[in-house]
Amino acid sequence: MDTFKKIVLVCLVVASVSFGIGAWIFYESGFSINEFGSQIAKFLESGNLPIIGDNTLTKEFSRTYTFSIDEAREISVDTSIGDVTVISHDGDEVVVDITGRVSSGYTGTLETAFSRDGKVTVEVLKDSSLSGLLGQNEAKIVISIPDTALEAMSVSSVSGKVDIDGIEAGSLRMKTVSGSIELSGIEAIRLDAGSVSGSIAADGSFGIDGTDISTTSGRVELIGTEGSFKVNTVSGDVSIEASEVRGGDIVTVSGGVTIELPEGQFSYDLGSVSGKIRVSKNGSVIESAGSSKENTASAPLYKVKTVSGGISISQ
Repeated sequence: MDTFKKIVLVCLVVASVSFGIGAWIFYESGFSINEFGSQIAKFLESGNLPIIGDNTLTKEFSRTYTFSIDEAREISVDTSIGDVTVISHDGDEVVVDITGRVSSGYTGTLETAFSRDGKVTVEVLKDSSLSGLLGQNEAKIVISIPDTALEAMSVSSVSGKVDIDGIEAGSLRMKTVSGSIELSGIEAIRLDAGSVSGSIAADGSFGIDGTDISTTSGRVELIGTEGSFKVNTVSGDVSIEASEVRGGDIVTVSGGVTIELPEGQFSYDLGSVSGKIRVSKNGSVIESAGSSKENTASAPLYKVKTVSGGISISQ
């Protein structure tokens, strides 16, 4: 086989593997094919590409909405381009501040926020095209919430980071395509977070009803999980500090896994193709390679599988 044929063969193999990994993580992250197709259509349908026409950021927009607590028991944010920040404040209303700039050729809806049946819906630059993804449009959403518990909060962003600090909710659901997710000082019964390209970090008291995390490329760090958890990642280390021994399931292709647990009995089923395994349990240390397994009757199970990376569980 000549050199050219070898190069073509290698490229085909790499492309096939990349496609398979991408399809797997999209499935695991909760993004449906319809959702993905809809976003791609939005990027392309306007033809507002950066090389076509005048895409200078000349059109600015700014607006503030206020809602009572009864109007905002649940909050949903949906944006194609824009960073989302959610913080707590001392007031008695939910305040939504939206600012941004778009190119002179942008003709879609800039922003809207409304309440219906106790749910506030915020939508920003939903009609943005590929030019927005390439930096031709920009937006910032800041939501200030009183010191009270929400029933639920969800944030969906195609291009932009999500930063939430000091929020209490029954459930938190975060999704990004390109952008990190940072959750600090949260209290949530249920946590779901997924990103295609971006790290995910959460700390506080959360997940007594479960935590589900998925990312293709990015680190995962969870501090304060109270219930069982599930983590799927292709490339990125996983670090978990649990406040309760409730069990968990982690699958990663390329990345090390570290789990810190409080005192208590647990079972484990660990496997790494190329990486060391270390378990520190109730004062004893077990080190191995390839796989390690121990079943303690009625104890929560921690199952970890990785291709390239070490595994460490300690108490």
